[in-house]
Amino acid sequence: MASIPYNLLVISGISGRYPEAQSLEEFWFNLLNGVDGGTIDDRRWPTTMLNIPKRLAKVPNIGLFDAEFFKIATESVSTIIPPIRVLHEVIYEMIIDAGKFTIVKYLEKSY
Repeated sequence: MASIPYNLLVISGISGRYPEAQSLEEFWFNLLNGVDGGTIDDRRWPTTMLNIPKRLAKVPNIGLFDAEFFKIATESVSTIIPPIRVLHEVIYEMIIDAGKFTIVKYLEKSY
């Protein structure tokens, strides 16, 4: 495998979803202050399900999604699995964090 010269690699923005945190800043705060990201509850799956650990680190608010903003028909959103909806949000946040591109103008283009 050919190596990529270090001067061709650019990391221009960051985003993500983290256990029990709404943002990277909150996740960092939790890490620095010893806040435990694992919980025992049935927010995602019943705690009685077989082969599911009782204690899990869960990402909050995965059910929230602004379909209108992403120009996705409301009827279609229920067919998109939560990780793909979160991926849309994280990519958008990463581009905005980079500060070099206005994605809203891109989304407003008609194809």
